[in-house]
Amino acid sequence: MVLNNLGWINIQRGDLEEARRVLDQALELTQQIGYSWLHCQVLTSIGEMYQASGEWERANEVLMDAEQTMRDFGSDDQRAEIYRQLGEVALGREEIEVALEWVTKAGRLLDSLGEEAKSRTLLQRAEYLRLRGRLATFQHEYLSAEAFFFDSQVIFEGLRSLLGRGRVLYCQGELENARGNKDLAQERFRQAYELFQSMGASLEAARTLESILE
Repeated sequence: MVLNNLGWINIQRGDLEEARRVLDQALELTQQIGYSWLHCQVLTSIGEMYQASGEWERANEVLMDAEQTMRDFGSDDQRAEIYRQLGEVALGREEIEVALEWVTKAGRLLDSLGEEAKSRTLLQRAEYLRLRGRLATFQHEYLSAEAFFFDSQVIFEGLRSLLGRGRVLYCQGELENARGNKDLAQERFRQAYELFQSMGASLEAARTLESILE
């Protein structure tokens, strides 16, 4: 678990080379001890790492492996997280209908959680709502996208998640670009960039800077 967490931290920092090294060690360890639940957690982190590097095919392959195993060993909130990430990958591959299928599955599981579980999974729900907003943007449903981003941002602010807030601002920039509001899009991108820079999220900051300079 320590190696998996360290890998996740390196993903957020943008040090994908170190994340890959640590997560490869974690994956080998879980295979040796036969711990299926933790094995799935590591696969999920590896899937997120491939998303960060834009390797959508590899991300999809790894997350599908995790999804297969998690059917037998995972809880609903864990499966919902894998479905959400598969939805992110589908959007990265511009497969809108596939993304909608995964998003729908994730939403059903998150809505079915009991109150205690819902309180433990606020971060997951915020990321899910952000994904719903991204999907709505792709579908040109701009008012829905705006509402999803607002609800996601409220949760991230309550959790004091700078990374989450920055990601929503970036997505809002994409939304405003799609609407043709270039000046507002640039403002959102700059706000996101400042948050990413303040927390050392170099990969997110670099991607956002590219959007500012376009």
